Amino acid sequence: MHFQNHSNPPPRAGGIGTDDDYVLMQGIARQDPAALARFYDRHSSIVYTLCLKILKDPGLAEDVMVDVFQELWAKSDR
Repeated sequence: MHFQNHSNPPPRAGGIGTDDDYVLMQGIARQDPAALARFYDRHSSIVYTLCLKILKDPGLAEDVMVDVFQELWAKSDR
């Protein structure tokens, strides 16, 4: 998995989008890969940006970003 420049999905009626994060996290807890993919698409840019700001190295930032989402998946039962 490599960093891709994703933008947040456009908001829907009510301002939260079709899948709010709570619903996506429930899907991830059920090991639904589509929920993880949507969560990744929604949040990977901000996670990468934060990692880059802290680490100041694009390669390390990408590695840590991937690790964050892998950890989320691996410990989704929590």
